[in-house]
Formats: sequence, C-alpha cells, structure tokens
Amino acid sequence: MLLLPTAIGGAFIFCIKEISPKPLLWSRAIISILLVSLGTRYELWRLFSTLNLSDPLNGTLSILLFLMELMAFVNTAAFMLQTIPRVDRSPEADHLSKAVLNGTYQPWVDVLIPTYNEPVDVLRRTIIGSQAMKYDHKQVYLLDDLRRPHIRELAQELDCHYVIRPNNDHAKAGNLNHAIANTTGELILIFDADFIPTTNFLTRTVGFFQDEKVALLQTPQNFYNEDPIGVNLGLQEVLTNEQALFFRYIQPSRDVTNSVICCGSSFVIRRTALDEIGGIPTESITEDFFTSLKLQGLGYKIKYLNEALSAGLSPRNMGAYIDQRLRWGQGTLQSLFCPANVFTIPGLSLLQRLPIPWACCIGVYLYPGLFSW
Repeated sequence: MLLLPTAIGGAFIFCIKEISPKPLLWSRAIISILLVSLGTRYELWRLFSTLNLSDPLNGTLSILLFLMELMAFVNTAAFMLQTIPRVDRSPEADHLSKAVLNGTYQPWVDVLIPTYNEPVDVLRRTIIGSQAMKYDHKQVYLLDDLRRPHIRELAQELDCHYVIRPNNDHAKAGNLNHAIANTTGELILIFDADFIPTTNFLTRTVGFFQDEKVALLQTPQNFYNEDPIGVNLGLQEVLTNEQALFFRYIQPSRDVTNSVICCGSSFVIRRTALDEIGGIPTESITEDFFTSLKLQGLGYKIKYLNEALSAGLSPRNMGAYIDQRLRWGQGTLQSLFCPANVFTIPGLSLLQRLPIPWACCIGVYLYPGLFSW
C-alpha cells in the first residue's frame, strides 16, 4: 500500500509520455505541477512530523537540515515552473534571415576572439571557423592579452587582425572593451577562444537586429569533448553534457519574460546598445551576466536562438570544472554587493529580478565538493 501512490503516479506519467512523446506546453505543465505538488506535500510532512526538537542541539541540527532541503526544493520547484513555457525562435530566424541572404540587410560585424593562454592549435580552429562564416561584411579580430609573438605570427599567417593592449586591467572584460573602442562594426560577435562557429552562424543571427529594440542575441554553447562529470562517473556515453540543461531548457524559458542571460560566448550584440551601458561591465568577474541585466534594465530585448551554431571545449577534468564553477559562483556572489545588482538596477520587471540563477551559483560556490564524487 505504501508503494501504491508511487505506482499510480508512475503509470500516469507513462501515459502522458505516450500521448505526448515530444514535450508540449500542456504535458510539461501537468508533469511539473504534479511533481511540485508532491514535493510540497513532502516538505509539509517534514515540517510538521519529523523535526526533532527534544533539546537545543538536536533542534538546531534538525531545523538546519530541513532548511537545506527546503532551499533545494524551492530551487527545483522554480526550475520546473519556469520551464513550462518556452520560446522557439527558429521560425523567426527563418523569416528574418531572408533579408540577410538576399543582401538587403547586411551590417558590418566585428568578430572578437579574446585569448589569454590558449594554445595555437585551439586558436587556429577558432580563427579559421570564424573566417569561414558565410557573410561578406565581417572582420575577425584576435585579442591577445599575453602579447605572445607566436600568436601574432598565427594571426598574420591566417590574415586575421591582431589586437593587444598595454595592460591586463579587468581581464576579459577589459580586453573586449579595448578592442570594441578600436573597431567600428555595427554589430559585435564574441566567441571564446575555443569556440568554432558553423558557416551559417551570422546568416541565422544577424537578421534579428532589424528590430532596433533587440540589443543582444544569445545562442547555446555546445561542446565537442566529453563532459568531465560523465567521465568521472564512467557514463560519458550515456549522459549528455550537464550544461545542456541550462542552454536547451532554461534559457528558452527565460526568453518568455525577456530575462535571457548573456553567457560570454557565441552571442551577437548591438554596438550602440553596448555604448549606452558604458561597454562590457567590469565591476564583476561575471561580466556577461551584468551585460544582460543592464541592457534589459534599459528596456532592450535579449533573444535566444536555440540552435547549435557553435561548439567549444568544456572543462577537460574535474579540477578545471570546479575552478570554472567557483569563478561563476564567486562572480555571482560578488555581484550581489555591487552598487547596481539584480535587485537595484532600475527598469527590470519582477520576473526578471527573480533570483532563480542565484541558488545554483551559490550552491556550487559553497559546496564544490558535491561535484567531485
């Protein structure tokens, strides 16, 4: 009898899956609401029936454990409810790309590739891929923050613009801002040094900027090497890259409320809109997150095209993975204490201010050991 509710729930979900093999709005809503309801019932049971308040020590530990479970549940419930609606912009891209393909809308695009210590073979792939994009009005720039002679030679060999600056202030954000101040393209396309675009990247994305209110278009980050978590568990042939959850499901749902997050690579941004916010923000190491917040605060649209238009390298081992997540978590926590943050930036709606991403970043920052198993 104790297993009967679970069996009924499993059978119900199986029936929904058979009726709607491809998740639709109604099927996602039913499953998400069902799971959130069950989770709420569990948390109520934990609150009223399981807390051990027999003495101060047991009471404190019991309440702390419950609060940790509750925080995890709230984050999960927010994710499930947020991902019920979703925007698919591929039909919109089909329509808008016609003006790009027939030549009626082809603004100049500056392709910026910031690099610090990436090896020549990685940069070569990125430069060649960027040059191979089928779009005439583009210039490719390699931004070398270590001022390496052999990287300069690589840029000369591939006929790519080579840009350096006299210092390394503000890391990647400062590197980008220096290059942006010395280029003139109407649009700016940014790739991390290990990302390779498809040949149709610009023809699929540039058309969105025919709408003057569109300031930025983000595309998903895809990866061509094995995910370190899958490798660590020996399930690399079974598990997809763990970032697919964010890029394939969370971002298209955030597009519904114009709260898409800029992710630092594989995005196109309008120069005039970037100028309005004073360039790439430098007050936090998560400069991409702040870029999207400030643009949305000014009323600009940030759209998300959920198509695999580039591929890069995910962290190659667990050490690199944890370092990456520590940086993300540190930057997110840091941004909470900036004068302008998600709670104080004017112009954002309540839905744009909801701190759904914060719980994930804070959890990774405080408990990186959870991912080392």
